[in-house]
Amino acid sequence: MTWHTLENLHLTPGYSPDDLEKLVQRQVKPAGASLLTLRILRESLDARGTPRLLLHVAVELDRPVAALHPWEPPTPLEIPLLPAPVRAAARPVVIGAGPSGLCAAWLLARAGLSPVIVDRGADVDGRRAGWSDFERERHFSTAASLVFGEGGAGTFSDGKLTTRRNDPLLSSFFAWLVRHGAPDDILYRAKPHVGSDRLVKILPSIRAELIQLGATFLWNTDVTAFVHREGRLDHLETTAGPLPCTDAFVATGTSGEALLPALEAAGVHITPRPLQVGVRMEQPATQIRRAVYGKNANLPGLPAAEYQFVLRQGSMRSFCMCPGGSVVCSAALPDQLVVNGMSLRARDGAFSNAALIVTLDPLSGWREAVDFRADLERRAFSAGGGTWAAPAQTISSFLKGQSPDTVPTSYRFGATPHDLRALLPGPLTAALAAGLRHLPGVLPGVSEGLLLAPETRVSPGWRLERDEHAQSAPGLFVCGEGSGYASGISTSALDGLKVAQGWILTRQ
Repeated sequence: MTWHTLENLHLTPGYSPDDLEKLVQRQVKPAGASLLTLRILRESLDARGTPRLLLHVAVELDRPVAALHPWEPPTPLEIPLLPAPVRAAARPVVIGAGPSGLCAAWLLARAGLSPVIVDRGADVDGRRAGWSDFERERHFSTAASLVFGEGGAGTFSDGKLTTRRNDPLLSSFFAWLVRHGAPDDILYRAKPHVGSDRLVKILPSIRAELIQLGATFLWNTDVTAFVHREGRLDHLETTAGPLPCTDAFVATGTSGEALLPALEAAGVHITPRPLQVGVRMEQPATQIRRAVYGKNANLPGLPAAEYQFVLRQGSMRSFCMCPGGSVVCSAALPDQLVVNGMSLRARDGAFSNAALIVTLDPLSGWREAVDFRADLERRAFSAGGGTWAAPAQTISSFLKGQSPDTVPTSYRFGATPHDLRALLPGPLTAALAAGLRHLPGVLPGVSEGLLLAPETRVSPGWRLERDEHAQSAPGLFVCGEGSGYASGISTSALDGLKVAQGWILTRQ
């Protein structure tokens, strides 16, 4: 028995497992080999002309075939159990229960270290209850925020796992998600996604595994200070009281600005980064489907239509496209409005949306970046009427400088007509206008849509500088989006895995 690979197999969208098996059988039969097992390694959609799926598969055959490339199944991730003296020391603390923090905690727990995971938000059940209260009462609290708590901001987005990175640790991360209930197609699809409705079921299962491995979770708890003694981290001050700690993994995400003063006081060097800001654009999902698939839009089996583009005109790019999804309020603080996108596993909603992002020059320091973001979010909250409605404007009225108008939207709190040119910074407005004029060139037939503002938390306007071991100050190791070294669920998870793995390997 031996494994080989078959590449560039073509099948129509909506193919069945039998269709794939028959195709593989036809490929290996001339060599006199019999198929024992097959595994899809990669599946991507070629939408040019008549849409077709391109597959790369691994096949286990009853005999070697010289004409085929050999293949070895990946080696499972191994984490050594650290020596007893290391395990007996103060438990490592992970600050933030998003992708980076959970992945770091996973490896630390597997090494026998019983990490403590601290998050200012709640577990998934608490988050869902808080959000329901917010939708009903429109009274904001940390429990109502979609950015804090179990799973981080990605829990209520789309669960997109697309990344250009090719790392064995990512394969281990995806396999971990599948073991806890994620669809197994994330292991091979070129653009994998889980869906928010699946993530809220996966996360409690992950939490249960970590607890079984010795981890402890402290929800609704803020870290307020890092206390060093004789040049070493001694403990953390938290809203739940002092927490002994000699090694802390800081994975707070893009909305972790409340911790920056404490990090700076502890010796972390924080530098400014370019600002990523913009708006959320929304159109009917059927319109986007026609733009992407053209005359094949009604072909059965096609996935929900996605797009991704970068326009040199205005340096505008799309980000976090949510097909068949909805626009949601992702505020992190009271009276500071932020919009984001979310979609479920089926991606079958009436609207599709994406962020339109422009990169602005860095400001002079991290405080200025925080103030810039907060000021824009406060003004957006006021522009929407102070009820969490989003200031919004159609593309046509924005481009023509006409009186703002709106169209139906998926945004639960409603859209308030507002002149976005008066709300957004001049360089951002100019870049958006330049890019939107060329929108039909990348999305044929799409010249209209609704712009909702603002999208401000794509990435932080700062970076927590770290050395080759990801250490930023004695006992402080930073990772994930909030550190400025990752963007999105997959790269944040990978960064958390790498930082924790490196820490473990130096203590064997």
